[in-house]
Amino acid sequence: MVFSAIIKYVAHHNNGKHEELGDTHCGRTTFHWGERTYIMGIINASPDSFAGDGLGNNIDAAVARARHMAAEGADIIDVGGESTRPGSTPISIDEELYRVIPVLERLTKEMPLPLSIDSYKLAVAQHALDAGACIINDVWGLKQEQNLEVMRRLEELRVLHRPILLTSSRKSIIGRVLNLPPDQRLEGTMATIAIGIAKGADIVRTHDVNQTTRICKMSDAIIRGWP
Repeated sequence: MVFSAIIKYVAHHNNGKHEELGDTHCGRTTFHWGERTYIMGIINASPDSFAGDGLGNNIDAAVARARHMAAEGADIIDVGGESTRPGSTPISIDEELYRVIPVLERLTKEMPLPLSIDSYKLAVAQHALDAGACIINDVWGLKQEQNLEVMRRLEELRVLHRPILLTSSRKSIIGRVLNLPPDQRLEGTMATIAIGIAKGADIVRTHDVNQTTRICKMSDAIIRGWP
């Protein structure tokens, strides 16, 4: 799945017109939709991430990575405990909680950025909210089998009057198009991000925050206007 398409906020949201989404208050942060593209940095608290960046149960390493991504420009930290790579073995709710809750609790205490939980399980989402997360990133919220077509028609999701989250970073569709492994999909990922912003993405989820920050700034200058 390339797109989480709809980002589900557990926060106050002021719905606006089709062209105006208003603001969203999430934790100590307010998102002013339309002003710029926001960046969601990825923390994989799993040992078998498809992207090769899984941290397992190393909480200190997760916190260090989150701090590094914040310094590079991340606006949100997304914590996930279960790999969604093709062919991966599902894990139990208890195992997923064991992986993500300690990380969320530490990040809540030590970082000001809003936290997201990457999970499709209700019980995990509920516990994550209690631990400090304010965003639920449910990769099963929508199922679009034709990822390239979704990218071409991304702006049509605007009719839902919600911010759009693009989660294409290092995904398998990029690997299939370019015939490259996950650690060599940076350029393909950046292409999807630039096009996604042009098509209406409000947030981009990424493994590579530094490069994504630059892509977003340049794309925003073109699409949204240079201040």
